[in-house]
Amino acid sequence: MKQRVITTIIAICIFMPIVFSGGTIFHIFMIVLGIIALFEFFQMKKLQIPSSYGILSFLVVIFLIAPYDFYERLSIPCYKEFLFILFALCLLACTVTTKNIFEFDSAGALLLFVLYITLGFSCMALVRELGLILFLYPLFTVWATDTGAYLIGRKLGKKKLWPQISPNKTVEGFIGGIAFGLLIGVLFYKLHWISFSTIWLSVLISITAQFGDLVQSAFKRHYGVKDSGSILPGHGGILDRFDSLIYVMPIFYFIFTYLQ
Repeated sequence: MKQRVITTIIAICIFMPIVFSGGTIFHIFMIVLGIIALFEFFQMKKLQIPSSYGILSFLVVIFLIAPYDFYERLSIPCYKEFLFILFALCLLACTVTTKNIFEFDSAGALLLFVLYITLGFSCMALVRELGLILFLYPLFTVWATDTGAYLIGRKLGKKKLWPQISPNKTVEGFIGGIAFGLLIGVLFYKLHWISFSTIWLSVLISITAQFGDLVQSAFKRHYGVKDSGSILPGHGGILDRFDSLIYVMPIFYFIFTYLQ
């Protein structure tokens, strides 16, 4: 527990100044997180990084998370959707060129994972571009949800939520997470930091955050690992710490951009 607390304090001291800075620094940080997350996947899946599909995957992650003005500076059109489709075709080609050492199932898993992390980290950067407060709202809601789920689940948890996926999570903790997340939404609204009603959105963020956590748990259980990595002592890997945000931010960005 002591190691976990120390790591948390250090991580916050690094992460929050980057969040407040925004801009290019934040985008670069998202790219770095994406690269580390992909490295963790290669470790779990036992894929070779020094390979045609490995080098290709890391390059694609960089270009898909990179901001649009990066392409403008290079005076080239930005078609991320086309790049992703081209990436899929190249992965299929790799199953042939490697003579099935890199098989079809691995290509499918890698393609889905790249979509998962690039969408998540890209939307984190896009939400930050909308404004600092609009980024802090889902960020603090997710953190409050995790805290509430842990505290209430540990204190009152009896009924298992989804034991086949995550044996330690409980229904009581799930409800507690929503309650804590809702408190953050009410606080932001009452302090007039945001002008829209946060009740339904806070509940949605809390539910989505906990579902993202379950997705990561299912992911690790499938590959038979306890943690996605070891870069954060006491916490695990980048995927272990950003699983909820990766899942929440695309949904939040879509709702705020298209449904507000």
